[in-house]
Amino acid sequence: MELSTDDIKSIHIPDPPISRQRAIADYLDRETVRLDELVAAKERLLALLAEKRRAIVTRAVTRGLDARAPLRDSGTPWLGEIPAHWKSCHLKRVLSAVDYGISAQVDTSGEIAVLRMGDIQDGEIDYSNVGFVDEADDALLLRPGDLVFNRTNSLDRIGKVGLFRGASAYPVSFASYLVRLRCNDAALPEFLVWLLNSIPVLAWARAEALPAIGQANLNPHRYGYLPVSIPPLAEQRAIVGFLEIECEKLHVLRAESVRTIGLLKERRAALIAAAVTGMLDVGSHHEVTL
Repeated sequence: MELSTDDIKSIHIPDPPISRQRAIADYLDRETVRLDELVAAKERLLALLAEKRRAIVTRAVTRGLDARAPLRDSGTPWLGEIPAHWKSCHLKRVLSAVDYGISAQVDTSGEIAVLRMGDIQDGEIDYSNVGFVDEADDALLLRPGDLVFNRTNSLDRIGKVGLFRGASAYPVSFASYLVRLRCNDAALPEFLVWLLNSIPVLAWARAEALPAIGQANLNPHRYGYLPVSIPPLAEQRAIVGFLEIECEKLHVLRAESVRTIGLLKERRAALIAAAVTGMLDVGSHHEVTL
């Protein structure tokens, strides 16, 4: 529906005296600046929390939890020194299988869910927008512990990996532009998903990807030659437990900050509406408390 010129002209608006308009404008200038500064401070905190999370993850998956552990050169410039007792190898050495997904057309309903590149979020699987098919090869159904990585996507998403933890509501397969990685007994999938989504590994993946129009492609064979450092299984479990606890703390802080930003923005809009419609007596209102 569009408003005509006559409709707009017929809209009734408050018309206070110029002195009152000036008082309202001055008040809103002052108060909105204050609220905007609070929002900006919370947004800076969000950036710091994200940076801290990246640093904690990178440190844990490349140096471990023992700051006193002897180090050695990994032989990989971007990886640097690693704990001396960790195993250095290519990613393919800790995988038992690497498989392409299905190419069938998906629908909004069906018997089997199909993961697509947008369904990988922060190392997990987001099922809110999955597609479906009626049939898929049993060999291409995911089982708990499988990893799927984006081999074809925009460059900022290429190489991102999600861990399939199981979905009881329906069987799950994956689309052809994702690749399934299945670990052998040298690596825990819960550790590997943290490692493969860490900043240095994603940077390597994007450097190795071949650009195309609007997207990039990372060949699974090339991805298999990713240099990795793998701690003993007991140490992998300890690192996973540590990261789950520390990142959950940061998640809580982030959620609180996001909620506060939303409340501040709501307060800003409500304050403007109240002031310009006469619901707030600006002349006698000296301060707004949050």
